[in-house]
Amino acid sequence: LALQRQHYCAILRNNRLQCGPFNTAVVDIASLPHAQVPKDLQQVQDVAAGRSFTCAVQKNGEIRCWGDVEQYGNEFVLEPPVGNYYKAIAATDYEACAITLDDLVHCWGRPFSNALYVPSQVQSVERLQAGSDHFCAHMTNQEILCWGSNRYGELSPQYAS
Repeated sequence: LALQRQHYCAILRNNRLQCGPFNTAVVDIASLPHAQVPKDLQQVQDVAAGRSFTCAVQKNGEIRCWGDVEQYGNEFVLEPPVGNYYKAIAATDYEACAITLDDLVHCWGRPFSNALYVPSQVQSVERLQAGSDHFCAHMTNQEILCWGSNRYGELSPQYAS
C-alpha cells in the first residue's frame, strides 16, 4: 500500500496494482497521471508513491515509474539507474530509493537533493522507509541509518550536518 497527498496505490491479491484519488467527488482520476496504472505493468511486488509520481517493483525485478514530473523541470529523473534489478522501493515527495537484489540502495528523482546521496555505510539493507524528504535503511546488522533532509532532526547523528 502506498499513500500520498492526492492518491493511493494498493497491490491486489493477483499482484496487480490499483491506484486512485482519495476523493473522487472532488478529484477526477484523469487529472492525476501518477494514479493511472500503466496497462502493461506486470506482477507487482512493491509500490511507492511520490507527490506527483508512482513507482512499482515488478516480480521480475524491474521498476516502472510514471506520473507528472514536468513541473519539476527537465533535470528530474523519473526512472531508476539502468542495469539493476530491485526487490523493494520507497519514495519521498520528490525522490525514490530502491533496494537492489544484492541489498544495496539506489536513489533517483529531484536533482541536488540530499536524499539522493546514499551514505556508503548503507549496505546489506533489509527494509527501506521514506519520510517527506529523507530515507531510513534497516540493515541486516540491525543498524538503522537515515539520510536526506534533517529539518526536524530525523537523520542519523553522523549525517546531521
